[in-house]
Amino acid sequence: MVDSVQSAESTGSVDSEQEAPAPAAADQQPAGPTPEELKALQIEAEAKIDAFMKQVGYNPPDRTDETGWRYFTLGSADGRAGIVQMGTELFLRVEAMVMPMPSDKDLILPLMRELLNINIDLSGPTRLGIEGDNIYASLLYPVKALADEDYSNMIHWTMSLADRLDDDLIKKYGGTSKTRGGEPEPPPPAAAPAAPEAEHA
Repeated sequence: MVDSVQSAESTGSVDSEQEAPAPAAADQQPAGPTPEELKALQIEAEAKIDAFMKQVGYNPPDRTDETGWRYFTLGSADGRAGIVQMGTELFLRVEAMVMPMPSDKDLILPLMRELLNINIDLSGPTRLGIEGDNIYASLLYPVKALADEDYSNMIHWTMSLADRLDDDLIKKYGGTSKTRGGEPEPPPPAAAPAAPEAEHA
C-alpha cells in the first residue's frame, strides 16, 4: 500500500514537471514592422506633410528633392521637413537654419550660453542645436505619436522659432569681436538649406 502511494506520488511529480507551461508568446519580443509596412507608413506620413504644404500655398512636387525632403520658407528662415527611419521606427524630422557658427572663436562661448538659455525656456518639442558648422531649430518626433494636425503644428513651430531668432542672433554673433582699423567686421550672410526658389508661407 505504501509502495503504491509512493509510486503515485512519484508519477504525479513527474507529470507535473512534464506539464510545466511553455513561455507565453506574449513574453517573446514582438517582430517589428516589415519593410513594406514601413514604406506604406512613410508614404502616408509624407502625404500629411504635402497636405500642409498645399494649405500654405506650395505645390509639393516643386519643393521636394530627390531624397524626399520638403522645403519651406517663413519670413527670413529656410527649412525642410521629412520622414526619417531610425531602427524600425519612423520619425518626423524638421529643421530650419538659424545662422552659421561664428568665425570668431571669442563669440562662440556667449552664443552657446544664449542658445542653452533659450532652450530651457522652450515649451514645445523644437530645440536649438548645432549640426556641422550651422545652428538649427530642429525637431525629431515619432510618427506613430502624431495626429494629422500635428504635422502642420510641428513644422510651423520649428520654422517660427528660426524666423523669430535668426536676425537677432546673426546681428549679435554673426560678425567678429575683433576690429580692423577700428571698425567691426560685417556679419556674413546666413547660409540656408538648398531649396527650390523661395516662397513665403
